[in-house]
Amino acid sequence: SGTATITDSDNLSYYFVDTSSTACTVTLPASGTVSAGRFYIVKDISGNAATNNITITASGTDLVEGAATYVIASNYGAATVINRSSAFDII
Repeated sequence: SGTATITDSDNLSYYFVDTSSTACTVTLPASGTVSAGRFYIVKDISGNAATNNITITASGTDLVEGAATYVIASNYGAATVINRSSAFDII
């Protein structure tokens, strides 16, 4: 819950986010520091993202779906984020 930063050396692909008491922010690593095709799944596990949104934030000048942030605002919502080497897409 709260704020988390994914690092380029992080070997995880699935990120459980607890939105039961507060909105949360997950910051992605810089797209140039991870291999193309690297993906991350961000999931609301407590079912409160409609009230306590999850904001996925790009690092530096990177973009997520053409914007600096992407918001999960549905209860139990999830997003799969994939690195294209210069930006991230949601699939």
